[in-house]
Amino acid sequence: LHVVDISSPMAKDQWKVTKEVLKDIGAGDVPTLTICNKIDQANLVPDPEDSAADEAKAEKEEFRLRFESESTVGISALTGEGVSEMLSKVQSVVSRDLSHVKGLLPYAHAQLVNKIRKQGALREIEYMEDGIRIEADVAKDLEVLLSGHLIR
Repeated sequence: LHVVDISSPMAKDQWKVTKEVLKDIGAGDVPTLTICNKIDQANLVPDPEDSAADEAKAEKEEFRLRFESESTVGISALTGEGVSEMLSKVQSVVSRDLSHVKGLLPYAHAQLVNKIRKQGALREIEYMEDGIRIEADVAKDLEVLLSGHLIR
């Protein structure tokens, strides 16, 4: 998550610097969700009556278009505007790399339930006579580990 104070006159420059640093450290291709905070204070639409330079207007418009992209969400921490959309997008980004698993986990491997709770999303759990019936969304490496123990 990359949080930007969208009301700052330097928001675009700060956003660019962060992107450059991520690229420099080898994380330029890591999926990023940009959270533009303080949308209640930001003027994101260029004013046609504004006498500012055309370049400044173009930069503002470029950043506005970026703000409206799928990998960006605007919020106001003050008013709560956009927070539910942000949470949906965060969940979407996080769950994109998860696998859905469902089956019976023998009690001999019950310690894996804790791992699922810490590293995934446990959707359903039911303690049965012959094991623990689970349904969860987990990372690929945990799916591989579970696949050796889960009876489907």
